[in-house]
Amino acid sequence: MSIHPAQRCRFVVLTKNSGRWLDVILDAYEALGIFPFVLLDASSSDGTEQLLRRRTAAFAKELPEFPRAEALIASIARHVQSEWVVRLDDDELPSRGMQQWVEEQAAADHDRAVFGFQRRWIRLAPGGVCEYSRHPLIVSRLGVLDAQWRMFRPAAVRYRSDIHTPGFFVPKGSGIAPHRAYIGHFSWLVRSASERRLQIEDYDRQEAQAGSRFRAIKVWEDCDLTEHRFRAMDTDEFDRPVAALAATFQSPACV
Repeated sequence: MSIHPAQRCRFVVLTKNSGRWLDVILDAYEALGIFPFVLLDASSSDGTEQLLRRRTAAFAKELPEFPRAEALIASIARHVQSEWVVRLDDDELPSRGMQQWVEEQAAADHDRAVFGFQRRWIRLAPGGVCEYSRHPLIVSRLGVLDAQWRMFRPAAVRYRSDIHTPGFFVPKGSGIAPHRAYIGHFSWLVRSASERRLQIEDYDRQEAQAGSRFRAIKVWEDCDLTEHRFRAMDTDEFDRPVAALAATFQSPACV
């Protein structure tokens, strides 16, 4: 049985074919005192399941109706019994500020069902400096970077599986966490430019332009770097996992 004992909030990581770097991500969670539940796409074809078994991680397998993360969200409630869920992908980590803010909101008395977070796309620049993008494509209409609706009450949302949605309908008036509470995103560190181009093609096969319209974000190597307006991170909290993630895959040097 994969139901976790009832608690106020549980972090859940969705993953597929992440065996190359998932150890680093899970080590970083443990350093924060977080032991997430992992939902593994059953179509995963590398050693991710073996890695999870070796670590004795709490996990379950699900085969989504469509080949995308959005189609897995509704199945989380079958395995995790908590009032709140914070869903992250296998190439993401919460900031310490996010961890603290999530704990505060989960313990608070309110009727909100969904919260959003900013997400920083992080790269390792020359000299080993961590930088994040401020590209116009990821500045949302709310005026924040890449707003992601990731904290929700499973019993209070209506699910969907459309591409580029959180996997559920976001109620009007749902709030965004403060700037200190953000998601670090490391896709640029764990996947080659070629692998990310294939991701774009995969999205485009599922829906016209679903990947291509975000090419400047997914594959910064193909685009005008000045548009990203890269800024150095204002914390060293991700330095250790970033260095470890970079070591799992040696991507071309940033320019």
